[in-house]
This record gives sequence, structure tokens and C-alpha cells, in this order.
Amino acid sequence: MISQPTMDMPVASSKRELDEDPWGSLINYAQRNLENSDRYGESLTAFCRGFKPDYSRYFVPQTMIPFYGTEIWDELNEDQRIFLSQVRYAAIYNRVSSLENLACESNSLFAAQLQKNSSNVLRFYVNRETQEEYDHIWSFRQTSRAIELHHFGEPVFDVPGANFDAQVNIKLFNRIRVAFRFMPKIMVMVTYTIRGLRNAALKTTEEAILQATDMEPNLQKQTRLHFIDEARHTGMSYMVGKSMYEISGRSPLCNLLILQYLKRPQEGGPQSIKKRSYSEPDVRNPVVRPRLLAHPILKSKAERINRFLDSGLAATPIGEDLYSRYLQRCNKNLEYMPEDFRTKANELLLALRTA
Repeated sequence: MISQPTMDMPVASSKRELDEDPWGSLINYAQRNLENSDRYGESLTAFCRGFKPDYSRYFVPQTMIPFYGTEIWDELNEDQRIFLSQVRYAAIYNRVSSLENLACESNSLFAAQLQKNSSNVLRFYVNRETQEEYDHIWSFRQTSRAIELHHFGEPVFDVPGANFDAQVNIKLFNRIRVAFRFMPKIMVMVTYTIRGLRNAALKTTEEAILQATDMEPNLQKQTRLHFIDEARHTGMSYMVGKSMYEISGRSPLCNLLILQYLKRPQEGGPQSIKKRSYSEPDVRNPVVRPRLLAHPILKSKAERINRFLDSGLAATPIGEDLYSRYLQRCNKNLEYMPEDFRTKANELLLALRTA
């Protein structure tokens, strides 16, 4: 059996050492994040137990509702648009709960690399973040399930074949677990950097929800509480990626694996329905779509919507402002990487916009 290398390094003892030593910088950042978590953290699960959504309101901004900006939008009445907004909210946060489960798994792998004499601060932070992620998972699954039961009378996302991310993440995590055995420093860097890139999309989505003026207020507050927690988690993903990139000797393998991740969404060509299904988890979902179109609110538009979806066109075109904000966050997340890598990464990110 190959002995598993550790990642412990001496903890820096002065501010200058903290600036120069990536391991010390990471521990220092974890300490500040722990303090902020104690100061600002609030349980989403406790909050969501105390309200029921107002189903007469929009749950996401109109720009995020399926068919906004397409020829179908003007054919939909207000009730149909509100209904689609509520299913989209459930779809988004059902996906978030799946992705955050993967974050918990990556935290467990990271924690397993820390020797028993490692900094307690970093261990405490990883455990605290995992605790917060499980709180988010439970909260959003509760909310998503309530919306599903209200509209369909049964779960529609957590059934076999419906949750794309659950299937993808099981395969991905199994591969990551094996890779951690042989190159833990590189895999910590890669997994946390990819988490930062995924959070860029989530934070951009939530920012749009928080800026909307016609949203259901309780769900908007739930989103705000999550946004505050994820600001800490995103910052920590950045610091872990940056620190471990230095600790791993700026390995070219880090660059290669991240670029491979950015390439994957483009596979299949610009009109790939398989690719669209990932970015439109409700109307493209093979389990949810039939239930969605059979619903009394949408039934009269089912044939029209089916023809549109089968054409392969995007049901939710991404606005220029929204994508620009997403790119800014991605570029910030990768700012410590070599210039040639950042150029390639930016090209791949821009290609996603036009695909």
C-alpha cells in the first residue's frame, strides 16, 4: 500500500511570515472566518421552519424564469410565469443541496489529510463549514420539497433519473477519492478551486435574486442568509486553492485538471440538448418536464413548449450583465494562476457564453 503523504507545514508565528508562508496564511484566514461565522452565522433550517411561501409571488426574478427573452415569453400569462418561477427556485436549490453535499465530502477528504498535530484552527474551520453546509442542505431540501408537493403532490427532483447532479457527483467523488490517495496536495487545490468556480455561478444567481424587487420576501431572506454563509465559504475555497497551489509547487497538473473541468460543459456542440439539460434542470429534466407540462397551469402550452425545447434552443438565455458578473467572479478566483493559464481559462468561459 502506498503511504499517504501529509500536508502539514510549520505554522507561521509573525505577520511577515503569514504574508510569505501559504500554510500560515491559510490558518490565519480560517481563524478570521471562524470569528465571522460566530458573529454573523444564522441557521437556515431554523428560519425556514417558521414560514410558508406565498404562492402568489415570484420566487426568482423574471430574467431567470424559463422562456424569458424567447418568443414563448409573450404567450405566457402571469399565472404561468409565476408557476415557472416557483419550479425554477425549487430546481436551483435542489441542485444547490446536491452540490453542497459534494462540498461536505471534499471537506472530509481535506480533514483526513491533516495530521493529529495539525492546527486545530483549520480543523475547527473545516468542521464548522461542513456543519453549515449540512444546515443549508436540510433547509433547501425542505423548501424544494414543499414547492414540489404544493404543485405536483409528490417529489419530482429527488426521484431516480431526476437529479442530474447527484448522478454526476457520485461518479466525480469516487474518482476524487482515489486521486486523493496519490496526490493529496494537488487534489485539495483542484477541488477547492473548482468549488470556487461553481460558487461563482451560485453567487451570481443569488445576487440577482437579492436585487429583485418583486420576490417572495421569506425566500429572499433565506437566499440572503445563504449568500452570507457562502461568502465565507467562497473566500475559504479561494485561500485553500491559492495556498495549496504554492504548497504543491505550482504543479502543472493543477492547471491541466482545472482546464479539463472548464472544457467539459462544452462537449457535444453548441446545440447539445444534453448540455442544456445541465443548465436548465427543470424544463430539460426528463422526469420533471412531463409533469411540468401536464400541470393544469401549463397544459394549454405543452405542445408549443415541447416543440421549442426539442429545437435545442436555450429556454433561459443568459443576459450579458449576468454573465459578465459571473466572469468577474471566475477571474477573481483564478487571479493567482499563471497568465497563460488564465488566458486559456477565460477563452473557455467566454465560449460557454456563446454556446
